[in-house]
Amino acid sequence: TPLIVRLWKDLVVRPKWSGPLPYQQFRTRVIIRSVDDHSYPNVAHVGDSETSSWFKANIWDMTEDGLEIYTVCPGYIDPQGQWWFSPTCTEAADGVRECNIACISRIPATDIVSYDLDGDEFQDSPHVFVKYANGGEPYDRHRHGIVDGGIFTPLSPEKRVQAHES
Repeated sequence: TPLIVRLWKDLVVRPKWSGPLPYQQFRTRVIIRSVDDHSYPNVAHVGDSETSSWFKANIWDMTEDGLEIYTVCPGYIDPQGQWWFSPTCTEAADGVRECNIACISRIPATDIVSYDLDGDEFQDSPHVFVKYANGGEPYDRHRHGIVDGGIFTPLSPEKRVQAHES
């Protein structure tokens, strides 16, 4: 859509970037805001499984399909490729290694309504206004991977476990 093209042109700082980690071509942060949000700049309490009506986000990438944002959390992976999020590993078995797991979530281009590049008196980062049209979430899909040494290695969603089983 023309809006996503304009947004890309306004947020990219390295237009000819061809490195392995796409986030390096963008401004670092944006504020994602629901078009239905009435709490900003206050933070409304939400449940553990809900997404706040506004939040700070790091851009991973942008395509004609949408805006990808990411967070990085501590986790572990075992030799069989099973992986999990955890700040600590209580059952460190042979071959289990600590890693940084990136969770990349896509906001569909069709759900991006508008943006304000200048921010406001509360947050000077660009604000991106979106519809939470996917079960009350702004995202339509997630993917995970390990970021290590400037390389992104995708993780299989089928190998995600809640806790390591040794």
